[in-house]
Amino acid sequence: MAAAPPTEPQFSASEVNLLIYHYLKESGFLHTCFAFRYEARLDDLPAAHEAIVQPGQLLHYLQRGLMYATAERHVQERADHTIAPQPDPLVAMPDGSAPTPPRAAGLTPPPATPAQPPQRQDAASQTPAHDAPPHTASPPAHDAPKRAKDEDTPHTDADAPDAPDAPDDDAPRRAKKAKKGTHTPTASRSSTTPTLSARALDAAPSSGAQATDENLVLLAGHAAEVFVSDWNPTVPSLLASGAGDATVRIWDLNTPADAPAVCKHLPPTQAKNVSTVAWNPDGTLLASGSYDGILRLWTPQGDLHLVMSMHQGPIFAVRWNAKGNLLLTGSADGTAIVWDVGSGRTRQQFSLHSDNVLDVQWLTGALAMPPDAPRVAHPDAALADALFATCAADNSVHLCRLGEPKPVRTLHGHTDEVNTIRFDPSQTRLASASDDGTARIWPVDVPGVRADADALTEPLVLTGHSKEVYALAWCPTGPHSAHPEQPRMLATCSFDKTARLWNGDTGECLRIIDGHDQSVYALSFSPCGSYLATGGIDAKVLVTRIADGQIVYEYDAGGAVLDLAWNATRLAAKAEADDGARAVQRVAVAQADKRLGVVDLTAYLT
Repeated sequence: MAAAPPTEPQFSASEVNLLIYHYLKESGFLHTCFAFRYEARLDDLPAAHEAIVQPGQLLHYLQRGLMYATAERHVQERADHTIAPQPDPLVAMPDGSAPTPPRAAGLTPPPATPAQPPQRQDAASQTPAHDAPPHTASPPAHDAPKRAKDEDTPHTDADAPDAPDAPDDDAPRRAKKAKKGTHTPTASRSSTTPTLSARALDAAPSSGAQATDENLVLLAGHAAEVFVSDWNPTVPSLLASGAGDATVRIWDLNTPADAPAVCKHLPPTQAKNVSTVAWNPDGTLLASGSYDGILRLWTPQGDLHLVMSMHQGPIFAVRWNAKGNLLLTGSADGTAIVWDVGSGRTRQQFSLHSDNVLDVQWLTGALAMPPDAPRVAHPDAALADALFATCAADNSVHLCRLGEPKPVRTLHGHTDEVNTIRFDPSQTRLASASDDGTARIWPVDVPGVRADADALTEPLVLTGHSKEVYALAWCPTGPHSAHPEQPRMLATCSFDKTARLWNGDTGECLRIIDGHDQSVYALSFSPCGSYLATGGIDAKVLVTRIADGQIVYEYDAGGAVLDLAWNATRLAAKAEADDGARAVQRVAVAQADKRLGVVDLTAYLT
């Protein structure tokens, strides 16, 4: 029987060029990448715009080719089949040894087996419409910028083979800091069969009736803990999430069963956590920051729009200004950067802190409010768009203005790391939360900033928590807010298992929420200002009515709750609705069990 003719190659030189182009881009050789793209005429190749090119695909094919060549030689030499042959070197040295190959920036050896084809095109694998500006190679992973006082067992990647299913106790750092609170570890929960329940306490206070499944949507797809989420401000069904698997996913709640848009960052490395995501004010671009120190912009369809790199450490916070033309980032390299979104270049880099910058905020940063809620303009728009605050692990808070090299104000008083900061709706107060167990409310006494009749003259020190204060949030009430008739209030949460509600004018503690069994890591106010959602390491989400402190809803997330994002929108009415529209209130729950929960509270909040 005649031998079958040799099979013709199933690829072209242009396709090889496309793989080389993506290899150069992933490795950070952007100047070479741009020149190669032009000289190889890749823009004339249809596959450059349509094909799916997985990260590290060229190295993957090279590795498999070497394995095949080695196996072929091994068979021809009739070697001992009980001994696994060593792969042939890609480049042989004169003495026959194999050189140690330099690893491309941000790349790790590809898997031994080909990845399953995705259900849709992954954004980062496509040839972008505009090449990103040059950036340096991805920095090594920092030891997740917390000091030795919080040191514990190393974090295990959740997507590594044979990784434990139980949520890691340091997961609730929200990928911002490797802070392991002094909480008691929770009992192990299986990620395959978690306990999922929701109780509408007001609906049936005597029976504790279970909420129906229609009130809960679980979005599965991430391969590691989900750290952050953010609702699109203009498209109420779009929800973005960032996780420890080096991806951002954009979900459409109108079709939750469909695969989300997957925005892949670099191939998995030690610095793969996506630590922060934020939509721009008109919902047309999504910014993401990760532990590789690179800032990326994505379209709502999941396409990579722009890559910006200047930080030399993990990015912990990214914030849009009110106009949407500037981005502010804070990093473990001790700097904050203002970026020009139009050009993709830095407007100014601020090296003012001696330790990790843990949070940044624009003065005009928008609170979570319905799209139809009134927005209060600042009387000095030029000043407001240029003023921002930074906080860091050096215990300090700076008020800065774009264009000036030094802070316009430095706020000293905390005796330990300052974890987060937030301006209030009136833009006259700045709240800060610290590891020293206190929160503070500072007057924003910068020339040109609006001064109200009730302006503070001295900072308020909020004492009461017995351990580190991790997060805080202003209620959307008080002067110049969407609900000016209600008092100004601030909420904080702590590793002492409680959240507290404070009077924003006097510093008085109004209420203590003590229904959690472990450290509380996340909190979010309802846009109506009447409810507060809290979540923590105990996997609980509690929704508390502010007026009387009653817990009106409880949700068991099946894993540590790392972030909460409350959204309220106006959707088309059902036929039986009287007012022609219905308010829909949904809370996104970033969970350590690799899922994103979306709880619809519409039926239970009145």
